[in-house]
Amino acid sequence: CGLIRFRAKDHGLSLDVRFDGDLPKRIRTDAVRLRQILMNLLSNAIKFTPEGGICVCVSMTQAEGEPMLRIVVEY
Repeated sequence: CGLIRFRAKDHGLSLDVRFDGDLPKRIRTDAVRLRQILMNLLSNAIKFTPEGGICVCVSMTQAEGEPMLRIVVEY
């Protein structure tokens, strides 16, 4: 969020990250793709948010009995 926080600030927006509940120390994922997805979502949130702020909310959930990381971008 460090890089994108500067872009948000340039648009007069705040950018917060919220961690809900216990999260694992490690996850198994494609780090490059996850970063690309998050950057695209946050860039769009900055582009389409006229005022206020953006919050990235991270939590754990279950899908078909498997633990999954849930990331929500709210604006």
